[in-house]
Amino acid sequence: MTEIGIVGLDTSHAEAFASVLDEMADVTVSGVWDGNAVRSDEYVEAFCRDNRATRYDDVAALAESVDAAMVLTVDWESHVPLATTFLDAGLPTMVDKPIAGTVDDLSRLTAATQNAPLFGGSAVPFHRSFADFPAADAAAHCTPPGSTITSTIASISPTRFASSRGKTGRG
Repeated sequence: MTEIGIVGLDTSHAEAFASVLDEMADVTVSGVWDGNAVRSDEYVEAFCRDNRATRYDDVAALAESVDAAMVLTVDWESHVPLATTFLDAGLPTMVDKPIAGTVDDLSRLTAATQNAPLFGGSAVPFHRSFADFPAADAAAHCTPPGSTITSTIASISPTRFASSRGKTGRG
């Protein structure tokens, strides 16, 4: 089982991604960290309960307990410090748009990808119903064939980065 950590419940994106992940037999949202910048404690607790996920107060502790992370905070200034926590731990990390707010931030993220893969940007082109959109043909030229959020997440093996983390998959 590949365990995903969701970082930030600020927007509806966390619920949307959790819904997609829930449809996958071998992936689960197992941990959540939220800085309470937007959502109440009650919302965070309900999200965790609905997704059978553990709430973490410390991002580093979440990084120790998951196989990959999704940074979904609305404040892009938090993306680099949050994402590098996971990347430095050798965890594949997805950062929601915008990935970063400055060129320096992008440079810091690029440096952190020496330890683990980084995926980011808008998920819109990967949504199942996007194929029905008239501009889908144009978008197809911008993304690799067969590229989808679910195939990206599904391809993350819990043991892929185990040697760098001293961890074997859970399951």
